[in-house]
Amino acid sequence: MSKWTVVAVSCLLAISLAGTSMADEETNQCLRDARGEAKLCRAECRENFQMDADECRAVDHDCAEVCRGDRNECLVHVYADLESCRLPCADDLAVGIETCRLDWPPRGDARERCVKRVKLAAYRCNADCRIGVAEEIKECRLDHRTCLRDCVGGPDDAGGAD
Repeated sequence: MSKWTVVAVSCLLAISLAGTSMADEETNQCLRDARGEAKLCRAECRENFQMDADECRAVDHDCAEVCRGDRNECLVHVYADLESCRLPCADDLAVGIETCRLDWPPRGDARERCVKRVKLAAYRCNADCRIGVAEEIKECRLDHRTCLRDCVGGPDDAGGAD
Protein backbone atom coordinates (compact mmCIF):
# COMPACT_ATOMS: atom_id res chain seq x y z
CA MET A 1 0.00 0.00 0.00
CA SER A 2 1.43 3.35 -0.99
CA LYS A 3 1.95 6.29 1.31
CA TRP A 4 -0.80 8.27 -0.47
CA THR A 5 -3.29 5.42 -0.12
CA VAL A 6 -2.70 5.34 3.62
CA VAL A 7 -3.13 9.11 3.82
CA ALA A 8 -6.34 8.97 1.76
CA VAL A 9 -7.81 6.15 3.88
CA SER A 10 -6.87 8.02 7.06
CA CYS A 11 -8.56 11.18 5.80
CA LEU A 12 -11.72 9.30 4.85
CA LEU A 13 -11.77 7.63 8.24
CA ALA A 14 -11.33 10.98 10.00
CA ILE A 15 -14.15 12.54 7.96
CA SER A 16 -16.50 9.63 8.64
CA LEU A 17 -15.71 9.76 12.38
CA ALA A 18 -16.33 13.52 12.41
CA GLY A 19 -19.71 12.87 10.78
CA THR A 20 -20.44 10.24 13.40
CA SER A 21 -19.52 12.73 16.10
CA MET A 22 -21.94 15.28 14.67
CA ALA A 23 -24.63 12.62 14.32
CA ASP A 24 -24.01 11.50 17.88
CA GLU A 25 -24.37 15.06 19.10
CA GLU A 26 -27.63 15.44 17.18
CA THR A 27 -28.86 12.16 18.67
CA ASN A 28 -27.83 13.24 22.15
CA GLN A 29 -29.61 16.59 21.76
CA CYS A 30 -32.71 14.81 20.47
CA LEU A 31 -32.65 12.50 23.51
CA ARG A 32 -32.19 15.47 25.87
CA ASP A 33 -35.18 17.17 24.25
CA ALA A 34 -37.27 14.00 24.54
CA ARG A 35 -36.37 13.61 28.22
CA GLY A 36 -37.32 17.23 28.85
CA GLU A 37 -40.68 16.72 27.13
CA ALA A 38 -41.31 13.55 29.13
CA LYS A 39 -40.51 15.38 32.37
CA LEU A 40 -42.97 18.16 31.49
CA CYS A 41 -45.58 15.59 30.51
CA ARG A 42 -45.20 13.73 33.84
CA ALA A 43 -45.54 16.99 35.77
CA GLU A 44 -48.66 17.92 33.83
CA CYS A 45 -50.16 14.45 34.33
CA ARG A 46 -49.40 14.60 38.06
CA GLU A 47 -51.08 18.00 38.32
CA ASN A 48 -54.13 16.79 36.40
CA PHE A 49 -54.33 13.70 38.61
CA GLN A 50 -54.12 15.79 41.76
CA MET A 51 -56.82 18.14 40.50
CA ASP A 52 -59.10 15.19 39.67
CA ALA A 53 -58.38 13.47 42.98
CA ASP A 54 -59.06 16.68 44.90
CA GLU A 55 -62.35 17.03 43.05
CA CYS A 56 -63.31 13.42 43.88
CA ARG A 57 -62.64 14.12 47.55
CA ALA A 58 -64.47 17.46 47.43
CA VAL A 59 -61.23 19.21 48.42
CA ASP A 60 -60.31 22.70 47.25
CA HIS A 61 -57.36 22.15 44.92
CA ASP A 62 -55.51 25.37 45.80
CA CYS A 63 -55.82 24.61 49.50
CA ALA A 64 -54.62 21.04 48.89
CA GLU A 65 -51.63 22.36 46.94
CA VAL A 66 -50.63 24.43 49.98
CA CYS A 67 -50.95 21.30 52.13
CA ARG A 68 -48.80 19.29 49.73
CA GLY A 69 -46.19 22.03 49.68
CA ASP A 70 -46.10 22.13 53.48
CA ARG A 71 -45.76 18.33 53.63
CA ASN A 72 -42.93 18.37 51.11
CA GLU A 73 -41.15 21.12 53.02
CA CYS A 74 -41.54 19.14 56.24
CA LEU A 75 -40.17 15.99 54.60
CA VAL A 76 -37.22 17.83 53.06
CA HIS A 77 -36.03 18.70 56.56
CA VAL A 78 -36.61 15.16 57.82
CA TYR A 79 -34.68 13.62 54.93
CA ALA A 80 -31.86 16.12 55.45
CA ASP A 81 -31.68 14.97 59.08
CA LEU A 82 -31.67 11.35 57.90
CA GLU A 83 -28.84 12.01 55.47
CA SER A 84 -26.82 13.79 58.18
CA CYS A 85 -27.30 10.80 60.44
CA ARG A 86 -26.23 8.35 57.72
CA LEU A 87 -22.98 10.10 56.78
CA PRO A 88 -21.02 8.78 59.78
CA CYS A 89 -22.43 5.29 59.07
CA ALA A 90 -20.99 5.39 55.56
CA ASP A 91 -17.68 6.77 56.82
CA ASP A 92 -17.42 4.05 59.47
CA LEU A 93 -18.23 1.41 56.85
CA ALA A 94 -15.49 2.61 54.50
CA VAL A 95 -12.90 2.89 57.28
CA GLY A 96 -13.90 -0.46 58.76
CA ILE A 97 -13.62 -2.32 55.47
CA GLU A 98 -10.25 -0.75 54.76
CA THR A 99 -9.08 -1.73 58.25
CA CYS A 100 -10.20 -5.32 57.61
CA ARG A 101 -8.25 -5.34 54.34
CA LEU A 102 -5.13 -4.05 56.06
CA ASP A 103 -5.40 -6.30 59.13
CA TRP A 104 -6.30 -9.61 57.49
CA PRO A 105 -4.82 -11.53 54.56
CA PRO A 106 -6.82 -11.71 51.33
CA ARG A 107 -9.09 -14.68 50.72
CA GLY A 108 -9.16 -15.52 54.38
CA ASP A 109 -12.13 -16.34 56.59
CA ALA A 110 -10.92 -13.81 59.16
CA ARG A 111 -11.12 -10.94 56.66
CA GLU A 112 -14.54 -12.09 55.51
CA ARG A 113 -15.83 -12.21 59.11
CA CYS A 114 -14.34 -8.79 59.79
CA VAL A 115 -16.05 -7.26 56.74
CA LYS A 116 -19.37 -8.89 57.67
CA ARG A 117 -19.16 -7.40 61.20
CA VAL A 118 -18.42 -3.96 59.75
CA LYS A 119 -21.31 -4.23 57.29
CA LEU A 120 -23.67 -5.36 60.05
CA ALA A 121 -22.64 -2.38 62.19
CA ALA A 122 -23.28 -0.04 59.24
CA TYR A 123 -26.70 -1.64 58.66
CA ARG A 124 -27.60 -1.14 62.32
CA CYS A 125 -26.37 2.44 62.21
CA ASN A 126 -28.56 3.16 59.16
CA ALA A 127 -31.53 1.39 60.76
CA ASP A 128 -31.12 3.54 63.88
CA CYS A 129 -31.16 6.62 61.64
CA ARG A 130 -34.39 5.48 59.96
CA ILE A 131 -35.98 4.77 63.33
CA GLY A 132 -34.81 8.17 64.53
CA VAL A 133 -36.78 10.02 61.83
CA ALA A 134 -39.82 7.71 61.70
CA GLU A 135 -41.79 9.82 64.18
CA GLU A 136 -40.98 13.01 62.29
CA ILE A 137 -42.22 11.43 59.06
CA LYS A 138 -45.44 10.37 60.81
CA GLU A 139 -45.86 13.94 62.07
CA CYS A 140 -45.43 15.36 58.57
CA ARG A 141 -48.05 12.95 57.23
CA LEU A 142 -50.47 13.57 60.09
CA ASP A 143 -50.15 17.33 59.65
CA HIS A 144 -50.78 16.84 55.92
CA ARG A 145 -53.97 14.84 56.54
CA THR A 146 -55.19 17.43 59.03
CA CYS A 147 -54.49 20.20 56.56
CA LEU A 148 -56.40 18.36 53.80
CA ARG A 149 -59.40 17.89 56.12
CA ASP A 150 -59.50 21.66 56.52
CA CYS A 151 -59.67 21.96 52.71
CA VAL A 152 -62.86 19.90 52.34
CA GLY A 153 -65.71 21.87 50.87
CA GLY A 154 -63.53 24.28 48.91
CA PRO A 155 -64.46 27.76 47.74
CA ASP A 156 -67.41 26.52 45.64
CA ASP A 157 -69.34 25.70 48.84
CA ALA A 158 -68.86 29.21 50.27
CA GLY A 159 -71.54 30.79 48.08
CA GLY A 160 -74.22 28.23 48.88
CA ALA A 161 -76.48 26.37 46.47
CA ASP A 162 -78.18 28.08 43.52
